[in-house]
Amino acid sequence: GENMYRRYIFDVKKALKEGDNNISIRFQSGVEYAAQQAQSYPYNVPDYEGYLGMPHRSFIRREQNSFGWDWCPVMVPQGIWRDIFVEAYDTAVIREVMTSYTSLPQNNWNVKVDVVMDSSSIRNGDLRAEISNTSTSKTFRTHLVAGENVISLSFNVSNVELWWPNDYGAQNLYSLTVTYLEGSSIVQSTKTVTIGFRTVELVQEPIKGTKGLSFYFRINGVPIFAKGANWVPAHAFEVEAIPFYENLIQSSKAAHMNLLRVWGGGVYHEDEFYEAANKAGIMLWQEFEFSDAMYPTNKEFLDNVVEEVKYQVRRLQHNPSIIIWSGNNENEEILVGGQLVPNKPPYTTDYFTLYNVTIWKTLIGIDTTRPFVPSSPSTGVLEGGNNDLNPLVNNEYWGDYHWYNWDVDCWDVSVFPRPRFLSESGWQSWPSLNTLKTVSEPQD
Repeated sequence: GENMYRRYIFDVKKALKEGDNNISIRFQSGVEYAAQQAQSYPYNVPDYEGYLGMPHRSFIRREQNSFGWDWCPVMVPQGIWRDIFVEAYDTAVIREVMTSYTSLPQNNWNVKVDVVMDSSSIRNGDLRAEISNTSTSKTFRTHLVAGENVISLSFNVSNVELWWPNDYGAQNLYSLTVTYLEGSSIVQSTKTVTIGFRTVELVQEPIKGTKGLSFYFRINGVPIFAKGANWVPAHAFEVEAIPFYENLIQSSKAAHMNLLRVWGGGVYHEDEFYEAANKAGIMLWQEFEFSDAMYPTNKEFLDNVVEEVKYQVRRLQHNPSIIIWSGNNENEEILVGGQLVPNKPPYTTDYFTLYNVTIWKTLIGIDTTRPFVPSSPSTGVLEGGNNDLNPLVNNEYWGDYHWYNWDVDCWDVSVFPRPRFLSESGWQSWPSLNTLKTVSEPQD
């Protein structure tokens, strides 16, 4: 597979033999593959090179910053980066569990659960949904067809405690366990996910006495003053970062942050990252992994993106910490400003096709519980597949805003702008003392 952001499943039944079996995997250089794809494309699809590193990264669905960025080295790793295993089942298996909630009067909630399953054949069974620390246990008769199934369950739950961002209340979490049974209540497959009851709104409305619109989040009906940072991969090799997730998230909480923007040039993180954010009350602005580049839009690439979005949204959607999806990092601003290519077709058409059509339509077919902005920065929520590039992108009065000015005194708060929502800003800092020690002498 050419996409590290997807899960690939292969039917190996006919290839297996009794006794020991070997799995052989052959790799092609990611740098060479990307270059070949770029050379065969009918027109130039550029990305930022120079200090950002190796070219043509937009032609391969790999961690974009692994090709180099202004804050990290060029390291284009190769190999299997997540678990590989053989899975055997005779009936059906639960792949993912997705949730949505509707608040009802008197602290009641309607819970909708979408269960993604693979079935070996046409089957009938039962799906049981249970929520921890409640009396909720519901069983539903289920009919499955061969292949993929998405089964929707709906039920009410009462007297649950809300999930709140850090410093606004407690982070009440529940375990939702879905079990598939057949015959005499024989368990065939089960999956447990963490959930939290909360509502989220992105508020964009006129402000009396000034131009533009507001841009802030309401959680459980309460306006939230966002305090946070951008999150880039914590290690050049992502799997090495897993042991640090808990400490880094808890450090964010201790600093009274309540939101991290998961930057669109890295990776969709391991489950442990999102679990840590759920527990700490750290809201997440989750971006799809496209950054500072134009991207191809041939059928093969778009089909690949559809599968990526489906897998990642299905995998991550249940986390209460995720409050917004964003299509990319800075690509709309780059296109509007003509920084890489002219602001005209085919590049404008490609932009709409990738973000405003392919990603957006795939997303809302799975998750409508959170807002979606096509880019960061942008002028705000995408509604109805709008195909307008807004010349006001990265404007202090509309949407979110990215700001850098390395010529001013960063300790002088009077130089900072006052935008509606500052989603990226900063100065390059020194490495940590522990990092400096590895390349320094004691007297340094």
